[in-house]
Amino acid sequence: MLTNLRQEFILVQVLNLTYTIGTLAKLTGLSPHTIRAWERRYNALSPDRSITNRRLYQTEDLERLTALQRVVEAGHSIGQVANLSTERLRSLDAQRSPVATPVRQDEVIVGERNPFLEAAQNAVLRLDPEGLEDSLIRGHASLGIFGLLEGVVVPLISDIETRWVNGTLSISHEHMASAVLRSFLDQVRKSMPGSQTAPRLIVTTPQNQIHEIGALMVAIVAATQGWRVTYLGPNLPSDEIAHAANQLSARAVALSLVFPTDDPLLPAELKRLRQNLRSDVQLIVGGRATHFYMNALKENHAIVLSDLTSAKDVFHDGQIEPS
Repeated sequence: MLTNLRQEFILVQVLNLTYTIGTLAKLTGLSPHTIRAWERRYNALSPDRSITNRRLYQTEDLERLTALQRVVEAGHSIGQVANLSTERLRSLDAQRSPVATPVRQDEVIVGERNPFLEAAQNAVLRLDPEGLEDSLIRGHASLGIFGLLEGVVVPLISDIETRWVNGTLSISHEHMASAVLRSFLDQVRKSMPGSQTAPRLIVTTPQNQIHEIGALMVAIVAATQGWRVTYLGPNLPSDEIAHAANQLSARAVALSLVFPTDDPLLPAELKRLRQNLRSDVQLIVGGRATHFYMNALKENHAIVLSDLTSAKDVFHDGQIEPS
């Protein structure tokens, strides 16, 4: 049975209806903020206006925005592709050859400054969730998703941790930032469902590992490399992880380890997970706590991700090779 969203999409196509930015956001998974930013900053779309000055989009706008979204998720900067023809965007999408986003100095960094990271840091200091979300949206639009993760999200998390340890940030600052990051990244993840024929990846965190931002980033990176990702959320027992992987015939399971770094139960959980997975299912583990559990990871033949670049390499084109 068709979902209501799919029915709405077909109705728009058949009847050639115009529709609002809210409907366009639902159909693409992009936020209205991102759509507006792509219009204002890069002239990616030129919608009509109603008599009350509301944006009105056509089917052609949906097709173009969908193509833009996919090539940006594959690693291209929106500034590089916003003015390409829709046909050219479809051609880039069909190639599905993700590339690392080259950061242009005039677009992103002046000297050693990263304006998107600075804006995010300042928003955290002000306890300004709307400002933080806006900096993420603008960074996504300019850098592409991998550039945003590597150039903004990862250093922002590190900066927050450093400031919290030295007492210049409170728990309320950290909680606000985590909530915004989690919501934003989950929205990005949901906009990248993957092909029905793509290899399946299960992403989660093991029991007692409650920090999920790293897992969300791995899910997004894998999706940009052509995987169909099923995200199970954090803090899941090994038996449940294995059950989901086996039911969905997953090719791999990816775990994020952040905190705690001294869980005495985790090695046994990893061993039980490996035993309950099919022998051809690869176990992939990343996160800043991995080196505390390296013996257990080696014993269970896990591929260890050192950073997002290594994750991109591991997931590239769905090819996994043990390290």
